[in-house]
Parts: sequence; C-alpha cells; structure tokens
Amino acid sequence: AVCRRAERRVVGANVKCQMSNVKSNPNVKDVIMYLNRLSDFLFVLARWANYQTGSEEIKWTAKF
Repeated sequence: AVCRRAERRVVGANVKCQMSNVKSNPNVKDVIMYLNRLSDFLFVLARWANYQTGSEEIKWTAKF
C-alpha cells in the first residue's frame, strides 16, 4: 500500500509539473516505472507468502 501511494504521489506531482509548464526531472519516468514494478513484486510476494503459510486468500467483490 505504501509503495502504491508513493507511485500515485510521484505521478500526481509529475502531472502538476506538466500542467504548470514546469520542466520535470527526466528521471521521473524511470522512478514511476521502478515504483510500479516494486509494488507488483510486493503484491506477488505477499500472495506467495500466503500460499506458503497455507493462509486463505481474502475474497472480495467490487461494490459500485
């Protein structure tokens, strides 16, 4: 959750820079890609840990 939040904040800051015509750091895209891959890895790692310990997956349904 913390990694996804950081990703959203970096994306949001980058969008604000683009909207206000402020030159953003060219490395921002690399940071966003890194955070995205890291959060994907942490999600898969958590699922693997649940599998290894025999924990049951939490079933949820989207409520719209």
